[in-house]
Amino acid sequence: MDKTLITSLALTNPIALLMFKKEEEVNYINSLLPYSIGFEIECNSLENFDSTIFKVIPDIMHVNCDRGEKRFRIPNGIRGLICLHNICIMLPKQCTLNEGSGIHYHIDCTDVYTVTHTSNFIKANNDWIIDELLGWGTVSDVTNPYAKCSTSRGWVRYSYLNTIEFRVGEMTFDYTLIITRMFSCTSIVSKLKSFSGIAAIVKYEKINTFLLFSYLKTAGVELPLSLKSLYNKVDLLKEELEKLSKEQPVIPLNTTVATKVIKSRVQTMT
Repeated sequence: MDKTLITSLALTNPIALLMFKKEEEVNYINSLLPYSIGFEIECNSLENFDSTIFKVIPDIMHVNCDRGEKRFRIPNGIRGLICLHNICIMLPKQCTLNEGSGIHYHIDCTDVYTVTHTSNFIKANNDWIIDELLGWGTVSDVTNPYAKCSTSRGWVRYSYLNTIEFRVGEMTFDYTLIITRMFSCTSIVSKLKSFSGIAAIVKYEKINTFLLFSYLKTAGVELPLSLKSLYNKVDLLKEELEKLSKEQPVIPLNTTVATKVIKSRVQTMT
């Protein structure tokens, strides 16, 4: 398994990850984004802004947009990677950057919040988390009163929504930068979950490629060359099924009649 290639595609073009079919490959791809993530982008709306553009993106879990803030939630695993990629494609078509603001990332902690969201736990893990965030390069002043983890305002907020919110993301629509920040956030949260003593159960749902390809065609998203042949096969299959259903409608099987016919034929043969 080429983990370097997989990680590179996850950071740049996650749709291409559909090429990997082996169980160990799929498991590794899913593990790159182990938790559902909500994120808030404090950006501006273009005159033609339409939130339904985002609501029809496959696998998107939540959309709540107003003029000043766009809120989305994506699932975990490869479904989340591709969902985020599609969101990032549509963002510059619907919004403009607000350079005076940024992005907040909410990582799901529903399974461990009874431990992680306590004052002692937050205090015990404050320093190393702040050190991790300094590596982002978006913050540097550790004397800032908000350079802390807290249940109220801080660089990291343990939210009543049962999430851990990272509030120092820069303003961007760039998929690679956003997913890089998400990987950092989930890495931190994975450590916190391991420290909680609660055995986390992570589940991944299988992606619906038929639904995804249908969306990509409608949205005009360019597919990697390696997937175009697969896409064409799925598209042709759909057209053929529609054609057959019109020419030869399927008649539901009457099991009672079928049983009688089979029985009579058996009796005749014997």
